[in-house]
Amino acid sequence: MTFDSWKTNVLAACLGFIVVFILSIKVNLLDTALTRGVISAVVLFIVTFVLRSMYRKIQQVPEENSKNSNLENEDATKQVNHLDSSPDEEQNKEEWSEEQIKAASDLIKDKLNE
Repeated sequence: MTFDSWKTNVLAACLGFIVVFILSIKVNLLDTALTRGVISAVVLFIVTFVLRSMYRKIQQVPEENSKNSNLENEDATKQVNHLDSSPDEEQNKEEWSEEQIKAASDLIKDKLNE
């Protein structure tokens, strides 16, 4: 069962009516219990409708916005990557040889194993 039809609202309203009626009939008269059950059914119907409409709004993503946001995300990522690496760091990366990198990683592994 999908939760995107009016049947969901009616189901929530009926369940709310039944629960409130059963709990209310123990301490109230029949007409009071029925009134409270109907009020709770109406409230739950409206709340379920609002929640479903909000859920549908969240799920909808226009294609134009998603394409634009993908381009913006790529541009932002490029800018962040450019800002993250300074020229000094780039030079340091180029200056390290593979042997030095391997020696440093072996040293770190040895220290961690101690």
